[in-house]
Amino acid sequence: MKKSQKSKGTTSKNNENLERRRFMKYFFSIGLASILLPVVLWSKLWKPQEDKKLTIGTLKEATKISGLEFTETELEMMLEGLNQQLKNYQQLRNVPLANDVPSSLGFDPIMPGMTFPETQHPLKISQLKVSEVPTSLESVAFWSVQS
Repeated sequence: MKKSQKSKGTTSKNNENLERRRFMKYFFSIGLASILLPVVLWSKLWKPQEDKKLTIGTLKEATKISGLEFTETELEMMLEGLNQQLKNYQQLRNVPLANDVPSSLGFDPIMPGMTFPETQHPLKISQLKVSEVPTSLESVAFWSVQS
C-alpha cells in the first residue's frame, strides 16, 4: 500500500470518528444520548456517499429499532435539526487542511518556556484531618467553607 493511500484511509477513519462524536453530542444536547436511537441512526446514515440526508422514514425506523415512539411533529423537529447538523459537517469536511495545520483537538497544558525537574521523588501521603461530628445538624449550616 502506498503512503498516500494509507494516510487517506486514516484521515477518512478519523473524520468518521470526529463526525460520530459530533453526531452523538447533538443527541446528548436534546436529551437522547443514553438511548439506542443515535447509534441506530448513525449506522443507517454512515455510508460513503456525498448526498447524505435523513428522511422521516429513516428516523421512524431508527426509533422503532430503539424502542421509542415520537409524534410526527417531534420527528419533523428532530429531522430538521439532524439534517442541519449533517449539512454543517459536510461544510466542515469541504474546508481544505494542509498537513502542517495542527489538530484542534490536542491540548498541551505546558506553556512555552516552562520547565520541570526531571528527578522523581517518592509519593508522600499526608494524614487526613478528620472533623468532629457535630452535635446538631443545624449548626453545620453556619460552618465556614474551611471547616
